[in-house]
Amino acid sequence: MMIQTFKRSYLQLLILATVLFFSPFVWAKKIALLVGVSQYANASHNLMGPVNDVKAWQDLLEKNFAVNPTDIVVLLNDKANKPNILLELDKLKTRSQAGDEIVLFFSGHGTSALDKGQLIPLPQGTGAFITHEKQFLIGRTDILPRLLSLDKDRKIWLISDSCYSQNMARSTSVGIANAAKEMTKPKYIAINASEISERLTAQEKQALNKLDSSIPPYPYQNTVTLAAASEGEVALDLPASDTFDGKPHGALTNALIPLLAGKEFADFDGNRVLDANEINYAVTQKLRGMSLGQTPQVLPSSVEDKTSLRQNPFLGQGQKLLMQQNRPTVNQQLKVFLAKSVPAPLQEQLKQNANLQLTAAGAAFDLAITANAKSYEFFDSKNESIGRFSSIAEVQAKLLQEQFNLNLKSNLLKKQKGVMELELLPSRFGSFFEIGEQLKISMKSPQPVYILLVVINSKAEVSVVYPTQAQEFNLKPANKMQFMPEAGFFTTSAPSGVDYLHVLGLPQMPVELKDQIIKPIDSLHVSHSRVQSLFKWLEQSNLPILYNSIEIVVHEANK
Repeated sequence: MMIQTFKRSYLQLLILATVLFFSPFVWAKKIALLVGVSQYANASHNLMGPVNDVKAWQDLLEKNFAVNPTDIVVLLNDKANKPNILLELDKLKTRSQAGDEIVLFFSGHGTSALDKGQLIPLPQGTGAFITHEKQFLIGRTDILPRLLSLDKDRKIWLISDSCYSQNMARSTSVGIANAAKEMTKPKYIAINASEISERLTAQEKQALNKLDSSIPPYPYQNTVTLAAASEGEVALDLPASDTFDGKPHGALTNALIPLLAGKEFADFDGNRVLDANEINYAVTQKLRGMSLGQTPQVLPSSVEDKTSLRQNPFLGQGQKLLMQQNRPTVNQQLKVFLAKSVPAPLQEQLKQNANLQLTAAGAAFDLAITANAKSYEFFDSKNESIGRFSSIAEVQAKLLQEQFNLNLKSNLLKKQKGVMELELLPSRFGSFFEIGEQLKISMKSPQPVYILLVVINSKAEVSVVYPTQAQEFNLKPANKMQFMPEAGFFTTSAPSGVDYLHVLGLPQMPVELKDQIIKPIDSLHVSHSRVQSLFKWLEQSNLPILYNSIEIVVHEANK
């Protein structure tokens, strides 16, 4: 019997080995096309970081993900012209086979229909990468058709360290007042409708004219896109003093490389591999901590991710993280810049606030405060107005909101054991919405959870917006979209300001927590006993949580 069992087991192993040997997925390889433009035909358009970005990615892929150097194609500067890029995109079909994984990386100037500094006839939902000779590599006409043919049976990671790159596009037409001291000047490529028309072939013009103006659904089944910014945001080049290796880099690359190399923490679920959700969440937190004011994006969106593509590990299993890194901590002091126009009595009050770190002109800040005869105005790290207040009491309430938000976030990060998917719809300008715009909150969890959604507004008031009804105190299934509101949309309203949203995924709904929130907590001041009780429970609870946070910035329409 033992001999028969052995023979049967041996035969099964032999059959399995034969199947595996001839399966294309076992011998799947990883290939890459890396494109970077630091030097343009017009030297006034030059950037500092893209060539360094490409070299850093090449080094990462070879050393950390065992990618064969012969499977990496690099196009830099004058080699990164449109004909060469299209040629190498076409070659990906023959360089790879079914089951392979492909990394596409672009770093340089880009633009989109939402680039406020340009007048480009591009439809929303697409962008353009600007090549060395100032040609336009357009997402929906140049890149989409080529990727679709690969997407059928290959896995693709498209990474764009560019402005307006949510839909594949780096122009830098907006200056950042708190840019690092080594930044020389705002980087800008002047483009207009007639110029782009002159540079497009008749075939390209015809293809563009056929595109409708609506934003199309995400077209891929096996492609994950990591973008430096939303379709309506700029992305930054960082000087050498602010980067992981002492060389200029794009902000996205500077955040990604240490994470993927296992040198900085992003493994929130503790499985020692990183998926797209963990990567995007960790990068977002890092860029917020650096006060850079750009919102990294991952596609497909939660709503469009029907097959949990975002939960796939980067480059398959890649390399198991060799060590557990320390979790990031939240700076408990707000970095605040006070303009000279802020009255001296208020400046003195704020100097006595131990929770604030007042910064000098030109230094990075979380908040900036200006004043005139009628009001005080707050600005975020990218100089966007996030609230106008008429009294010192309102200013103090706003600062209290910011501090309680930091405290809550710090406590929740210590318990975090995974990432909740949390998005605002639509997301073309990141988290910025004009008064009167409609929005919806979408949430998804990789495992069954009870959802708790807490909001802190600019009056330092707290609301539990989910659950609010008895039927909402139920276990949510894994990978099922949850919307807030479930039907329809929120319509943003005056006054302008910021609401901070914190979403928790709990493995159970403890009785003591349910007892606290079964009676609605709706716009209660942070000092209210019920709010204090809730925050105390969240701080002391030992429950592991899935977590994410986001901000909604409501501002007056641009005129």
